[in-house]
Amino acid sequence: MVIDPRRSETARRAALHLQPRPGTDSLIVAAMIKVMLDEGLIDDSFVAEEVSGIEQLRMALEGISPGVVAELADVSVDDLVQAARMFANATFAVGLVGTGPTWPSRERCLSISSW
Repeated sequence: MVIDPRRSETARRAALHLQPRPGTDSLIVAAMIKVMLDEGLIDDSFVAEEVSGIEQLRMALEGISPGVVAELADVSVDDLVQAARMFANATFAVGLVGTGPTWPSRERCLSISSW
């Protein structure tokens, strides 16, 4: 799976390629985590032993809607949900983030996250 506004060689080879509006990365990650939590796609025993703050995370994501995020990011809600499920169900998954000149400013991130 690739989530990138660009049509790279890697994206062409991906089973799923989301091409979001630049600057919506954090919203997409939040929506994916929301789907994973809502659908019980997390390893509860690992979380219980190794993670603190999961309830605070759930509360922080209460207002997140995959449908709204999909609209803001200009991606299909079905693809967004599929991406979350693919990531959660993968035997091995790694999230990599790259930044560039279009990376949103702190002010832009705050205004997006406070909608």
